[in-house]
Amino acid sequence: MGRRGRLQAHFMANLIGNPTDTAVAAASLIFGGVLQEMPRLKFVLSHGGDTCPALAGRWEHAWRMGLVEDSSIVSPPSEHMKLFYFDSITHSQVVLETLVQTYRHGRVMLGSDYTAGMGSFTPAEPVAAIPGLTGSSARRSSVGTFHVFSGSAA
Repeated sequence: MGRRGRLQAHFMANLIGNPTDTAVAAASLIFGGVLQEMPRLKFVLSHGGDTCPALAGRWEHAWRMGLVEDSSIVSPPSEHMKLFYFDSITHSQVVLETLVQTYRHGRVMLGSDYTAGMGSFTPAEPVAAIPGLTGSSARRSSVGTFHVFSGSAA
């Protein structure tokens, strides 16, 4: 049974399939050496990186134990994870706060997915609610990060 069949029920293609696809893409960029060879190349992982932040420790452990035999990366996956940008759509305040603490607010940009069903009608509210994030830091997270990412003036 293919992906479509296994994930057809219960909206799982979106709830599980899309986040897993993001993790496969990010892990391929990391372990395939793309980020090592081109560290200035910029990627945004949608939906707060989907499952990537949760899997980062697992990736790190496998790399340190030498279990990722076909990878030529010389620095740990955690260093490569710091090169990604993330959007703020996590649908969880705790997850968003952890993302900002782990990867810095300058790597998280405002996302909305508006008008899609999983979109947010108030995307700036979770960013503004992060404790200790000042107005200027929140603005950088919600708007300024895009300008850094895109190379445009803020």
